[in-house]
Amino acid sequence: HWSCATGDCGTGEMEYYGDSFKPPITIAEINITPEWGQDSYYVSIVNGFNLPMTVESTDRQVLYPKVGCVNDLNLQCPWNLLLEGGGGCKSACQVYPSPGYCCKSMTEILPGDIPVTCYPTSYGQLFHLVCPKYVTYEYENSDSMVITDGGGNYTVRFCDTFSTIKLGGQLTYTNPLVSLGGNFTLGFFANSSYLGIWYAKDSESRKVWVANPNNPMEFNPDDDLALSIDPNTGNLIITNGSRTLMTITNINAGPNPNVTATLEDNGNFRLINENDKRVLWQTFDHPTNVLLPGMKLGYDITTGQTWTLTSRLSNEIPHAGAFSLSWEPINETS
Repeated sequence: HWSCATGDCGTGEMEYYGDSFKPPITIAEINITPEWGQDSYYVSIVNGFNLPMTVESTDRQVLYPKVGCVNDLNLQCPWNLLLEGGGGCKSACQVYPSPGYCCKSMTEILPGDIPVTCYPTSYGQLFHLVCPKYVTYEYENSDSMVITDGGGNYTVRFCDTFSTIKLGGQLTYTNPLVSLGGNFTLGFFANSSYLGIWYAKDSESRKVWVANPNNPMEFNPDDDLALSIDPNTGNLIITNGSRTLMTITNINAGPNPNVTATLEDNGNFRLINENDKRVLWQTFDHPTNVLLPGMKLGYDITTGQTWTLTSRLSNEIPHAGAFSLSWEPINETS
């Protein structure tokens, strides 16, 4: 027999019996209600956090969003909420068991009580900034909870690596792509003015590719900024609320395209036609100022494709600098 530092069920075994657990613990909850014709799912950190978790609905005609988060909140946990010995972040209610930090359960609400007894705490708001797709307090009513039309399957992932954007999915500032082996990150930087790729474990986050080096984005901070796949063309687009700020690629995969965009472990971000696995577009064909292993530098005499490196002003201001490195073709005449 043994016990876990977090999430322990009190059985001393791998099997789970009953409804008790040892907080802090991240909880994925899936409610299946065939009598209503609706299901719902969400990931909760109301009882604290011990590991990243995501839930998504699969095998459906309708695309429903993934909820949860891939970020490790233990790294953002305030010192006063840290689990002794590490490995978890306690809820504010666990540390400060008072009405200001704890919700009354529905069974504890007495006649005459104000029904709304749960509010986001300052700690919950901090976690929500990092992971907006977590439920952070009891009875939260937000897009952190997804309601479906019932049926289908659900996938729960622990310590999920978000490396691929599928149709209907999106990359946001708080939910960047990380390559499967953890080598590279694709996300927004410099106050979300740019989209770029950098080494995930580089303390300076030096960029190896930037989508818009000369065109910083101007956006409404009140609306979501996201990278996604256009459902009409298959192109990679950056949207701000309902507005399209930028179209990164120039392909036409037709209506209802079956395409995905994956950040590879070599730093290449590829748009792939899943029907025949063709690469429709890739960042390795559009280098900025860094030549990664596997990239090309040169000129294709058949297609006219060029691969050129251009210096930049600085790491955080990726505007083109004064120098470029290219292979200049020689026109031969007979």
